Amino acid sequence: MKRYDFIIIGAGASGLSLACHLAASPLHDRSILLVERSLHAHPNRTWAFWERVGSPLGGPVPCSDIAFHTWRRLLVATPGRTLALRTHPYRYRAIHSADFHRSAYERLSTFPNIEFLEGGVQAVADDQDAARISAGGAEYQGQWVFDSRFGLAGFHPGRRYHYLRMQIRGWHIETQHPSFDPQVATFLDFRTPQMGQTRFLYVLPSDSHHALVEHVACIPATAKLLHEHEEEQALKHYIEHTLGVAGYAVVNQEDGVNPLTDCPFPRRWSPSSHVMRIGIAGGMLKPSTGFAFARIQRDSAAIVRSLLEHGHPFAVPRARWPYRLFDPLALWAMAGHGERVGSLLSALFRIGRTARILSFLDETGMPL
Repeated sequence: MKRYDFIIIGAGASGLSLACHLAASPLHDRSILLVERSLHAHPNRTWAFWERVGSPLGGPVPCSDIAFHTWRRLLVATPGRTLALRTHPYRYRAIHSADFHRSAYERLSTFPNIEFLEGGVQAVADDQDAARISAGGAEYQGQWVFDSRFGLAGFHPGRRYHYLRMQIRGWHIETQHPSFDPQVATFLDFRTPQMGQTRFLYVLPSDSHHALVEHVACIPATAKLLHEHEEEQALKHYIEHTLGVAGYAVVNQEDGVNPLTDCPFPRRWSPSSHVMRIGIAGGMLKPSTGFAFARIQRDSAAIVRSLLEHGHPFAVPRARWPYRLFDPLALWAMAGHGERVGSLLSALFRIGRTARILSFLDETGMPL
């Protein structure tokens, strides 16, 4: 059985981010195995985040270098009002998942002590002073195993917690005529039928002719997910009637469903376990917003600090009480009063300072 210092299950956003943080730390000479079902086939995704000017998100992961665009002005719209917001000292940025994967692979491939294994993981088990996995017909042992696997189909948090599914469908469109201001991103646009739920669109233009337009529906666990044609009809109506864009072509698409829940995600299997959950499986998806990428970077840095200072990865910070209180309240509102959320958020941005709101939603600042 081959032994490694660290085994990372899943080479997605969380697995690759952690590997990059480890490779850039004093632990850079430790042996690392990344196990991924398919190393060359990844879903097409766009990951957005905001960062403070002068303190860019990144470090070992070159987020700023691979961001395909930056916006310093945001729009928040409801049927009765449109707010134009300046984000300073923050800026809103987005990266393509393919660019992230390529950049991370290029960095990690320069380390002879980092290996990749393509194949599914059949089992994970704890030994006395390590953990082991079964993958590709062989077993591998790691002093610490980081598991990013998460399955929405088998996820049932129970009645004690709020649970919604954030269903997303996006179109990358190209217009015949200049149609967008590339300096302005539409952050939240509730000018779409709510149908008793929280539904909105956002628009990320990269130039005057190209933009990602995404439809988002926050659907309670007891309701059915939208059919693909319903999402496409909502996108089509929004682009043609709300944005007033007539001639356009859909050049690419992306979709997904993420869990929005206040149920706890235990990071450790048991008090003596050498397995730690990361990514969505470790609770890195913000329950009230669906953002995860920036949280994954901060969590990866905290895991490395814990390894260096404590000899184990579990001494990572817990969210402070205002955030733990806000997330369930937001989920309660979306679950029971979804059609009113747009007006509430619009009012919040209207009376509050945008930078304070963004920092609070990102769990880096306190509420107003």
